Amino acid sequence: MKDNNQTLGYSLPDITDDYIRENLRVQSLPVRSELTAKDESLHRHSPMLMSLQASIRNLRSDLPRYLLNRFRFHSAYRELKGLKGSGRGRRALVLGNGPSQGFVNRDILGEFKRKGNDLFVVNYWDANDELLFVGPTHLVISDPGTLKCDGRLGQNSLANEQDLHLAATLRACPDIYIFCPMARMVQMNALFPRSRVTGFTDEEIRISGNTSPVFPRGYVSMTLFKALSLALFYDYDSIFVLGMDNTYPRNLYCDVHNRVMSREHYATGDYYLIGIDASDVAGELFELSKLFDDLKLFERRSPLKIMNLDPYSLTDAFEKVHSIEAGLSRLIQ
Repeated sequence: MKDNNQTLGYSLPDITDDYIRENLRVQSLPVRSELTAKDESLHRHSPMLMSLQASIRNLRSDLPRYLLNRFRFHSAYRELKGLKGSGRGRRALVLGNGPSQGFVNRDILGEFKRKGNDLFVVNYWDANDELLFVGPTHLVISDPGTLKCDGRLGQNSLANEQDLHLAATLRACPDIYIFCPMARMVQMNALFPRSRVTGFTDEEIRISGNTSPVFPRGYVSMTLFKALSLALFYDYDSIFVLGMDNTYPRNLYCDVHNRVMSREHYATGDYYLIGIDASDVAGELFELSKLFDDLKLFERRSPLKIMNLDPYSLTDAFEKVHSIEAGLSRLIQ
């Protein structure tokens, strides 16, 4: 309190001083992607109209792409459909990279796996030492930049340390089964044996409301949602989710130029800022509303099957445990 009081020359209420401190702390964070100047032309249409236009564009572009991929990767689609129902009699934990991922340690994860259950992770899961020690059963890759390579050159074309580390980890752990978008099958097959890679549909047709990995998805492009889609396709007896914090609304800020920015933080890293590709705060909140609404598609498909092990998560689509300890006990019971 003292610093702000001295700066302004008069006493501030505690709540006001806390507000100033919080915003000054956010402004001091490193910026990972530049904040672009606000484009006033984006205000000509409402967020809802812009979303409708985007849905129409997706329908026109993604439906033909999906039909082409069904023909091009027909054997991979046959393999994918063969996995339907293969999780019956077992349980699965779907781990995102949100801060609550850190609730579980190697002992809990190891016990969960020893009981014959499956562990799904996403993208750069290998940054977590506890996960590295235990090893997942399934990896879902979706972000275009993850393991991006030239299909002709394979390993030699990986461009950054994160990708090199992830590829080396996967080669050292041949039991990890890899899922990727069908369109990236050529890339993944250049890095790993064909027998451990299967594709899923990553085209989007929002009006479909579909959650099956065989058909175009009816939800936003979040890798963790795609992992949940696959877990439901396996039809496990129960599915636990963790690292699905979805605390994005808590992390939105607006600078002196009215540029929208987000304070980012994952389970294994420090806080940083990124610029948000949105017309304004209203547009970003509208996009975030779709994220939360789309999760209800999964809940409606399999009511009471999915349980969120993070009692503090903003995800409200699934039943929650009442405490961290209660969630961990559910995993090892």
